[in-house]
Amino acid sequence: MGKYADVVKGLPPLPTEAGHQEKVEKAKAAVTVRDAPGLAQEYVRLRARKEEQDAIASAIHVELAAVEQLMWGAYEDAQLSSVKLKDGSAVDVRPEPYASVKDAALLRAWVDTTPLAASLALPWATLNADVKARLLDASERLKAGITDPPGTIIVPPGVTVYVKTQTVLRKARG
Repeated sequence: MGKYADVVKGLPPLPTEAGHQEKVEKAKAAVTVRDAPGLAQEYVRLRARKEEQDAIASAIHVELAAVEQLMWGAYEDAQLSSVKLKDGSAVDVRPEPYASVKDAALLRAWVDTTPLAASLALPWATLNADVKARLLDASERLKAGITDPPGTIIVPPGVTVYVKTQTVLRKARG
């Protein structure tokens, strides 16, 4: 069942947030289908519904960006920073600095000389990909009868590995 089948044996399931899981349990109670093909069909239906909603949200995001950009110009022309509406709400515009990294190595060298160094964190996706690769490599070595020397680090210190089951939809062609 997948390329990680040997790796995930014995790993605990990924903990879920209690409040979210309560909502999931209520939603599960409302699902009337319980057989695998029926659940797969329901999953496809819900994914299609989500894609429709995502497309709507994406279009709204573009419209908001257009209105914001027009608004920034109009506020600047009128020398305004805020407009109060009839309902009492206000719409403000606040230009502010926005940092963008152009040379990561140069930035890293500087950060290492400051208290910010303690704030550095590896992006989760990078760490997760590295841990997956390390686990697969270790599993393959073990299958081949190769024993890692003592002290070999497979899972980095401070990291716990859980099982998170993914659902993947492969759409029909055509």
